[in-house]
Amino acid sequence: MESSKTGISAYIVLLLICEFYDAASATGLLLTIIRALVFAWSSYYFIKTLITYNREPDIIKILMLFYIILAIYGIMVVIEGKTFLVGMREVRRVVTLSYIVKVSWSLLPIFVFYDYAKRGILTHAYIKKWLYLFCISVTICYFLTLQNTMSKNDEDEVTNNGGYLVLSFIPLLIFFRLKSWKQIIFLGAALLLVILSVKRGAILIGFIIAIIYFIFIYHTTQRNTRYGVILLFVVALSASYYMLDRIVTSSELFQERINDTLEGNTSGRDVIQSFFIDYYFNVASTKEQLFGGGANKTLELFNMYAHNDWIELAINQGLLGMLFYLLYWMAFIKLCLKKNMPPTIRCILIILFTDYFLKTFFSMSYTEYTLYSSLAFGYCIVKAYDGKYHNLIE
Repeated sequence: MESSKTGISAYIVLLLICEFYDAASATGLLLTIIRALVFAWSSYYFIKTLITYNREPDIIKILMLFYIILAIYGIMVVIEGKTFLVGMREVRRVVTLSYIVKVSWSLLPIFVFYDYAKRGILTHAYIKKWLYLFCISVTICYFLTLQNTMSKNDEDEVTNNGGYLVLSFIPLLIFFRLKSWKQIIFLGAALLLVILSVKRGAILIGFIIAIIYFIFIYHTTQRNTRYGVILLFVVALSASYYMLDRIVTSSELFQERINDTLEGNTSGRDVIQSFFIDYYFNVASTKEQLFGGGANKTLELFNMYAHNDWIELAINQGLLGMLFYLLYWMAFIKLCLKKNMPPTIRCILIILFTDYFLKTFFSMSYTEYTLYSSLAFGYCIVKAYDGKYHNLIE
């Protein structure tokens, strides 16, 4: 058991190192070696889970099939030796391996943590030991991403994609003792960072997650103390309004983003997505509509990603990709609604679902699972089926 815990700890450390490199937009031989090691490690656990496919829950089965489809399309691009360009003002080259690397880096760790949880190595107590380090790492990466973006744009105020990283970490905060001051303070700090990121999608999701959290607290609190939860919610709402007001009045960028939202300005996403929708229905052949034009076809057509998972899949993998993606989210809903599940696990799953499902409409979701969301997801799938694995779980 100790050697197994050493293994999962080493895996987490490697993912953290890569996270720091990515936040700083750094490259190098060390990063390449670590990424190759993590990919091999993750692939082993994916294959291990694939061998027991018939005994796995629906969510794992569908996720495996969805990944296989994406991986096949990614491999085909590598075989063809295609390269792509992305960007309008600042154009950069996208290498052939990028598609399968992004998809694998996002989805494969889920199977690693799922397997460790099944074997009773990834436990609630183990996760709690990492929480403070995770808090530090997320904060560092958030500000590294901010500094890096400011340097690239040579501006003092920028939108910070690190806000989405913070969102992916929030489900792990539920592992702190329920309704403890640590849980409340860290959640409040995380949501503040999300607001300061000035990413409209992240702020919207963060607001919805906060409501889900308070509903969860309300329903898990005894009737005679629920008034305290309502009071806490009112205080939190008032504090959030005060902070938002201070931020808006002191930030020209925030005011600009609010005005853009009120005017329906989607940062060009509507133009990009309209182009792809028109292409799919009016230009694409029947074969393309059914099976897509291949990985990164969106870049080939427009030099831009669709910033919408459903449209991206329609262009790249066609109806086939969209169908399996829909089945995945249906399986996720089924998992969230499953009976005889610990309330804490259900809350984490609903938060994960809310975060990643909403992102499918205005960002890229299936390529953006992080160490934190993958760990929480893999663990919670096992705990949701606690009766099935009762001999293997704490």
